[in-house]
Amino acid sequence: MGIIALLFSSILIGCGKSEPKKLEITPTEKTLSVGETVTFKAAAISKKNKEMPGVKVYWTVDGKAGLIDEKGRFAAKIPGNVVVKATLGYLSAEARVTIKPIEVAQIHVLLDKDKVPAGTSTHLKINGLSKDETPAGLNRISVSSSTEGVVLSTEELTLNQQGEAEFDVILSSTPGLNVVVLKTSEITKKLKYWASFIRRFTFIPQKGAL
Repeated sequence: MGIIALLFSSILIGCGKSEPKKLEITPTEKTLSVGETVTFKAAAISKKNKEMPGVKVYWTVDGKAGLIDEKGRFAAKIPGNVVVKATLGYLSAEARVTIKPIEVAQIHVLLDKDKVPAGTSTHLKINGLSKDETPAGLNRISVSSSTEGVVLSTEELTLNQQGEAEFDVILSSTPGLNVVVLKTSEITKKLKYWASFIRRFTFIPQKGAL
């Protein structure tokens, strides 16, 4: 780094330019959704507090949630927090980026069946979509039930990148309506199952029957 700084200073002196006092980056904080982009700008400030034109910086990202190109254009890839860094010789400036999942606007549920014998299990497949009907992957969905006796295989789902997840529900042993609630920070969806009676038949063979 010392060699780079010395080389940078030598170039400035050789060109008749003064050495910058500091490096500034804008914006310094940004919140994005997965798939969105933002272009950062870095400015070298002289000792007279004026921006120095024609200065090129080196861009890097600390974290795996996004990528940045040589022009400072940052692309959000997955949810998380990263630090964007601009470097010019021995000077540097940082910006923090928070990346959120795409908001869930719709929850589609594929049911095995809407009528299930009381006390038995059913399997559900969930598909979360954005307002543009694209997969709203990597979101978390809470799972609960207001029906006494219902057993859930999980209390929280994490959608995969395709916006999909699966879980099981054991219905109440009491016949009647069962309600399962799926909830995100944006929407709530109620699933209703009708738990039916289980009828058992006993066959008594007649005398002499084979």
